[in-house]
Amino acid sequence: MHLPIDGLQTLLFLEELRICYCPNLEDVPNLDNLTSLLELHIYSKWASLLHISYQFVNRLMPQLVIMFADWPEGWPKLKSLPQQIQHFTSLTSLSIISFNQVETLPEWLGNLTSLTFLGIQRCENLMHLHLVKAMQRLDKLQELVVDGCTRLEERCAKKVGLEWPKISHVPNVTVY
Repeated sequence: MHLPIDGLQTLLFLEELRICYCPNLEDVPNLDNLTSLLELHIYSKWASLLHISYQFVNRLMPQLVIMFADWPEGWPKLKSLPQQIQHFTSLTSLSIISFNQVETLPEWLGNLTSLTFLGIQRCENLMHLHLVKAMQRLDKLQELVVDGCTRLEERCAKKVGLEWPKISHVPNVTVY
């Protein structure tokens, strides 16, 4: 299934686009005409999503606030984050939600050097952030929220957690 582009191209003043619950969605096309777009939310199974026009996303990224991926029952089979995300180098805010089989974040997450917010929620088996060098490349990161990640929470404890050296440079760290 492909996102129909015809009607969307005329929405020149659209500021927020939510693509919700499209389990067979394979493609998010180039939306270059949506020059007013500030937020893009994608609620879809990445297992079926084969392509996102990252050229379009990167062009908008200085203004684009959120690339949000979630699915109510989680992402039960994925053992790593979708590779497409690594191309969104101008992304400023990223929420990673319900990736239950992921045990460590990928090294390439450190390439998202424009991130100012990173939220990690309900990732039950996540135990490790990526390497110290990768995390330190996120020098614009102002806020990190870890919520509902039971294996990671203790490891991110201020000054004593094993993951703390990786995130100590982040001004606002919240662990629930």
